[in-house]
Amino acid sequence: MKEKSKSTTKAKILTAVLLILFLGSCAVLVFAICTDILGINNVKTTQPVTTAQATATEEFTTANTEATEASVTASEPVEASSAVTTELTLGSTYNVDYWVENKAENGTPGLALLYGVRVQRVYVSFDNGRFSVNVVSYNESQETDTGTYFFTDDGNIELQYDNSNIATATVLESENGIITTMDFPLWFEDTTLRISLAD
Repeated sequence: MKEKSKSTTKAKILTAVLLILFLGSCAVLVFAICTDILGINNVKTTQPVTTAQATATEEFTTANTEATEASVTASEPVEASSAVTTELTLGSTYNVDYWVENKAENGTPGLALLYGVRVQRVYVSFDNGRFSVNVVSYNESQETDTGTYFFTDDGNIELQYDNSNIATATVLESENGIITTMDFPLWFEDTTLRISLAD
C-alpha cells in the first residue's frame, strides 16, 4: 500500500500564500465591479449631433458641395433642380396624409386602422431636436410616439425613438429650403406615414 505523503511546512506556507492571493484578487475584482471602476456598467447611447457639430458639418459639406459644383459647372452646365441642397429645414407641424404601405396595397388612407375609427387628425411636430406623433380623437390630442431627430449626410432625417428604435425619414419635396413632404416611418415595420407641411 502506498503511504500518504505528509505536507511539508514549505508546502503549507506556499498553499496559504496562494490562497490569500487568490482571495485578495477576487475581493479586488468584486470591489471594482461594484464601484464600476472598470466602467462596464455604463450603457452608452447614441446621442444626436449637437447644434455646433451639425453646423460645422453643414458648413464643411456646403464648402465641399460648392467646390464640386464649381468644377462641374466649368465642365458642363448643371440644372438647378438636380443640385442637392444641404440647408433644408423642418417646419414645426406636418399633417399625416396617409399610411403609405396600406395606401399602396388597399388604396385607402389607413389611419383608422392604425389609430382607431374615432381618429380625427394625426400630425407630427418637430421642436428643438425632438419629434412627436400626435393623434386627435374626441377633439383631444395625445402623443403616441416621441424621440429625437437629426439630419443625416444624405439630407434625410434619422429618427431615434424613445423606445430605442431607429428609423430614417425620407425627404420627398422641399420649397425655399423648407421640407414640405416626407415619408416618416414609425418604429414598427411596414408602417410609414406620408406627411406634408401644415398650412
